[in-house]
Amino acid sequence: MATVIIPSVMRSATGGVEAVHVPGGTVRAVMHGLVAQFPELGSKLFYDKDQLHHYLALFVDGIEVRASQGLYAQVSEDAEIVIVPALSGG
Repeated sequence: MATVIIPSVMRSATGGVEAVHVPGGTVRAVMHGLVAQFPELGSKLFYDKDQLHHYLALFVDGIEVRASQGLYAQVSEDAEIVIVPALSGG
């Protein structure tokens, strides 16, 4: 199962859980599995069923998936997926 690292700003939706093991062969399957475990994460991750919020980046084993195949990128059983919200300020 892939390990998904939850950023601290989203941990209120997971009851404080920092990392979750989720099955799936693609980033999409893993993300939807994550939302199945923690439904409150759905609106924090997606603005549509398959559209990530523009302020999020996902990294699979250190490589940003938007730069490659997006949600349809393949993931291995031991992959690490890190959710990174954009920082802003001014």
